[in-house]
Amino acid sequence: ASRPFATKAKVHARGTGSFQNLLSLQSERCELGQTFVSSQDAGVTGTVFHTWEGGAWIKLGPGADNLDLMEHTFEVGPMDATIQVPGSVQGRVLGPDGSLLMEEGDHDTVELALTARVLGPNERARISKPLLTGIASVDVLAPIGWGQSMLLYGPKGSGKSAAILQAIAAQAEAQCVLVLLGCTHESLQETLASLRRSNALQHTTIVCDLDESARGSPVAPMMCTMIGFALAEKLRDAGEDALLVLDGFGEHRAGYQSLFEILEPETAGRAAMSTHRQLYAGLFQRSAALEAGASLTSLVSVDSPPLDPDEFMSISDGQLCFSQKLVAQGQRPAIDPTKSLSRIGTRARSQALQDVGNSLRMKLMQHYDDISFGGVGDPMMARIVQVLQQDQHQIRSLEHQVLNLVGCTSPHLARVAPQNILDLNHGLLPYAERVIPGVVEKLAGGEALTEPELGMVEEVCRQYAEAWEERQMVRGAN
Repeated sequence: ASRPFATKAKVHARGTGSFQNLLSLQSERCELGQTFVSSQDAGVTGTVFHTWEGGAWIKLGPGADNLDLMEHTFEVGPMDATIQVPGSVQGRVLGPDGSLLMEEGDHDTVELALTARVLGPNERARISKPLLTGIASVDVLAPIGWGQSMLLYGPKGSGKSAAILQAIAAQAEAQCVLVLLGCTHESLQETLASLRRSNALQHTTIVCDLDESARGSPVAPMMCTMIGFALAEKLRDAGEDALLVLDGFGEHRAGYQSLFEILEPETAGRAAMSTHRQLYAGLFQRSAALEAGASLTSLVSVDSPPLDPDEFMSISDGQLCFSQKLVAQGQRPAIDPTKSLSRIGTRARSQALQDVGNSLRMKLMQHYDDISFGGVGDPMMARIVQVLQQDQHQIRSLEHQVLNLVGCTSPHLARVAPQNILDLNHGLLPYAERVIPGVVEKLAGGEALTEPELGMVEEVCRQYAEAWEERQMVRGAN
């Protein structure tokens, strides 16, 4: 049904050359995804892909290339603008128009509503459920909650994309939407291979600007982002937890600036700076946990440089800083704990991690500060740094993370190297699984341990240390 928020919209500007399909409209009120129809020619329609107070940008449908539209007015069409997408999207790659990429032939399609539904305050719930990424340095130091937005920033090659794929691989019980911006054939194939290797492709939908990015279309990143949010919100509204990942979000920022130069050349610099914050704040605020139980969580990755992460920090619920310096030192993941934090997720940190992880970030910050001023740092924190390192293809279970931290800080295991404690075949976890299986099962469920159970874990550390010493003696004798 039509709801005439803006009964008339006048054409303010039109793109030239290869951007003739882009219009800037002056309109009192309009919404993302809304459809406008030309009053003079009912065959000319356009979809809103960006709005601000007093206007909107629309992308025209086919058939308008040779028409002079500057004298046209546009009227509001159906509020719930839709596009056709495949009926089954899991494990598939969609382009910026919703069509399948890398597949040929006919496919069943369904309508996907693009119009963003604004959540009322009574629909939003307090974030309280942890989203476990399987990355120890994230789950312990900057935990993410379902319904949160999180910024990932750092230079190219610092491990942001690898961390994103780890987080997706850890969500066996949730659906994921991965938006790849500035995508190439090579990078897409690498992403698909990684998702297949971790069996994560089956619960992941990919939206990318593969075809359009080669042509330098500034609209493609914005359309991909719109489709990604629409898919994730559809999952959320169906009662599921949805994880939306925007990788290469700098392409969205660059496209946005280019569009201002194309459609608003006289005010490009001033207008772009004054409206981009509102645009991105609106995107980040679409992350939410619902009272009904479902949620939408967003992870947004930007390359810094060239982008300034300060633009996004204050409008996100937290940030993970990836450091080139830590990459050079061989640390993986290269997450800087002194600049990474979660403003909401700490409320949703798993109870099993609360006791061991609550004060760890502050201690690590003091450790790094001491080193930066020429000191040697805290030996215990140096062990923690080693424990938090992991291979980019490894997903650490919750019980593994907890036992690693407890073992690393236990005085009984002071002589045991962290890599031995971490060992999945002969380390502390498999030993504890044999000796105190009930406690390990409780940790796997995210529950906090009682004082007697903590005592049992400490006793297991003592026994494991003795067993390790005996193995060392046998090896020395041989």
